[in-house]
Amino acid sequence: LPIISVIVPYPGASPSQVEEEVVRPIEDAVAGLGGLDDIQSMSRENVGIVVVMFAMDADLAVASDELRDRVSSLRSSFPGGVDEPMYRRIDPAAMPVMTFAVASDRSSLETRTLAEELIKPRIEQLRGVGAVDVKGGEEREIQIELDLPKMAALRIPLMRVVQQVGYDTVDIPGGQMEVGAARIGLRSRGQVESLDELGSIVVQPLPSPIFLRDIAQVIDGRATRNTLARVDGKRAVTFDVIKESGANTVEVCDQAMRTVAEIQADLPAGIV
Repeated sequence: LPIISVIVPYPGASPSQVEEEVVRPIEDAVAGLGGLDDIQSMSRENVGIVVVMFAMDADLAVASDELRDRVSSLRSSFPGGVDEPMYRRIDPAAMPVMTFAVASDRSSLETRTLAEELIKPRIEQLRGVGAVDVKGGEEREIQIELDLPKMAALRIPLMRVVQQVGYDTVDIPGGQMEVGAARIGLRSRGQVESLDELGSIVVQPLPSPIFLRDIAQVIDGRATRNTLARVDGKRAVTFDVIKESGANTVEVCDQAMRTVAEIQADLPAGIV
């Protein structure tokens, strides 16, 4: 079935907050869409996802516009901490219509970062493109290696560390402040900007402060690899272009080829 997913970030919110304040209003708003087959939703910490499935004969372009209009009409009623909704139009039966590969003399981490930050956004903006799936290369991952014997000696529970790090690394909605007729959204800033800041999180305040760095190593590491790609023997990064349901395959491929050629002309030396 053709599918449109509505993804709504709500930093700092619990699953129950996300469900009550974001997901349920969206479900109610889209329930009367033409061609609707089913609605499913997920409410997680920091994000709500509503998956809207349509009948095979539904006009997905029309349905998509109507869905966006209905969600947009709710925007002013969402809490101040809710970010702008994102939309994904995907045909689950669709296979990638094109696969590109990027190889370079740089590290696999740099190559993947370049693909995700420079190439992927340009392709995703093209008309008829539903998604771009990047594979291969290395991804940066901040790792916290806990000293469990030391935590036991200090009587610091594992869940306390997990919760404290979670609380101190997200922006938390702080409600609204009314100034005359105006309302100002408040937010508590929690995003850390360095490993030192992360290590300075207090995991136990009393009788004397114990910091994360006292019971753990904070490492700027790499995520576990799940895929590996090579081009002419060199490690590479690939990205699959998946078209939207109903989009013309030839037009999507032509646009993608032209865009990649434009990007390639601007790439640094050593990247192909």
